[in-house]
Amino acid sequence: MKKYLALAGVALGLLCTGAQADTWPGKQPVSMIVGFSPGGSTDIVARLVADRLSKKLDDTFVVENRPGANGDLAAVAVKKARPNGYTLLVAPDAIVTSPAVRTTGYDPVADFEPIAMLSRGPLVLVLNPNTQASSVAQLVGLLKSHPGKYSFGSSGVGNNQHFAGEKFKAMTGVSITHIPYKGGGQAIADLVAGQIPMAFLGTGPVMPQLRAGKLKVLAVTTIKRFPGLPEVPTLDESGLKGFDMSQWIALMAPKGTPPEVIRKLNAALDGVLADATIKERFLESGMETQHMSPAEVTAQIKKDLAAYRHLADTLHMRTE
Repeated sequence: MKKYLALAGVALGLLCTGAQADTWPGKQPVSMIVGFSPGGSTDIVARLVADRLSKKLDDTFVVENRPGANGDLAAVAVKKARPNGYTLLVAPDAIVTSPAVRTTGYDPVADFEPIAMLSRGPLVLVLNPNTQASSVAQLVGLLKSHPGKYSFGSSGVGNNQHFAGEKFKAMTGVSITHIPYKGGGQAIADLVAGQIPMAFLGTGPVMPQLRAGKLKVLAVTTIKRFPGLPEVPTLDESGLKGFDMSQWIALMAPKGTPPEVIRKLNAALDGVLADATIKERFLESGMETQHMSPAEVTAQIKKDLAAYRHLADTLHMRTE
């Protein structure tokens, strides 16, 4: 009897899961959790996508900011959420860079169901206009002539901006100090004010300052030039051969979310990201749309996690 009851319970659970997937969305607003403050690249992308998903799926998608610990607080919250499709994580590549340097409260592979890739773009090497360098070569010369005098900012410890700065140091042999901030906005404010001379930052948040002439950009970190800043050379072109780092943003759900919900979201996003207006808005925000299947996102996460762990060991960046 106990055996039959157990089997009946499993069958009922499967039926309930299927029913939930068939009616999703519709019961309640879908929360898209962002682990960073408003105004950054992840938040910008999340709000553009949430608006379009609301229209396409005729339901309400709401962005909820839960900043802290380089996105860890949001990731752990989504990991613990009910896997019913109503709590999603807008995950930048910090979800793989953080575990590469320290212990986190989540496993980026085991604890989540990837839904789709949303965007990809470069980081930028940006300077305060008073920093006496107009090219990467001039900057390296300046830094080498004053070892230990200069610093570079980023939006936090263990993210891709931090990795980019440490890789820049290793490839050029310069001695500069990392100044981590609690977000890109604070780093940009201090860079504009001249409190720090240079920074590696996400492209989107600095675009307004670049257009206003409040900052100057020397290079992008991807191997190819960015269409949104076509006149800006790559670090590879500027003498740092093979330098190639990008930032990406994916949409993920708690492990155990019904496959049909994942399929519905991925299919909806395929249409959203193909829209010409969205492509233009992303480009203005320093990113390009990049749709991937859940399997492709999983492969990307595994690849990048291994690469960042290797880089962290090589650059002695592990903190634990």
